[in-house]
Amino acid sequence: DILLNTDYHNTSRVGHNVKDPAEPGSLDSLNDDPQSAFLFNECSVSLVAQEILSLCRKTLDDASDHDAATTIDNLPPSLYRASREVLDLFRAIIPTRYGKEIASIPRFAAVLHNDCVYLAHEASFLGAEYKE
Repeated sequence: DILLNTDYHNTSRVGHNVKDPAEPGSLDSLNDDPQSAFLFNECSVSLVAQEILSLCRKTLDDASDHDAATTIDNLPPSLYRASREVLDLFRAIIPTRYGKEIASIPRFAAVLHNDCVYLAHEASFLGAEYKE
């Protein structure tokens, strides 16, 4: 329902306003934040992408719930795979459903690009967050 019926036009700002690093080796480079390399630069992403990420996190939360793991056999691995499949469905459905708009309206193409970068960035940290 999120992928097919949610309005893909709606966006919101996410990320951090990351300043450009100083020239390497200069005195100003000593003041650079070493964590800034891991921050997501501020941009607009669709509410669909944010809902997809929220659904992935909720699914992974359920997968890491120890009570559910003892109640139903193989539930955690199934939920883990389901969260991966949600991201794959986004990758497959959004370009298909909105292909005409993406090809002809630059804003649509930019939002899809931002969504993909945002989901890739967030997914790269999910493994560490849910490694248990």
